[in-house]
Amino acid sequence: MEGRRCDRCKENKYNRQAGCVDCPPCYNLIQDAVSLQRSKLNEMTTTLDKIKNTLTVSDDQDFEDKLAQVQSRVEQLWNAARAAAGAGAGADEKGFLEKINDLREKIKGLDTTTKQIK
Repeated sequence: MEGRRCDRCKENKYNRQAGCVDCPPCYNLIQDAVSLQRSKLNEMTTTLDKIKNTLTVSDDQDFEDKLAQVQSRVEQLWNAARAAAGAGAGADEKGFLEKINDLREKIKGLDTTTKQIK
């Protein structure tokens, strides 16, 4: 038994009322999959820790220039989409505006995730 109140069976055990008996051998397939996922999670955690502890700031001006170009182009597309929607645009252009809004939300989400990783 385990848990704060000793009210549940340990892993690979079941039926608390019967004294937490071993799971049947077929459960090994599930346990193998769980073990593999735990291993991958540990590997990912280790990798993220390494990234966090060895984070370096890049002074790559070419990258900064390209990033500024992308930001400028996204802003141009956003303004064009807003103008088209404001001028009584058709259904296709409104769909485009929705796609741009979705893209902006995804970018915000990625930015939030990046900040959380840092």
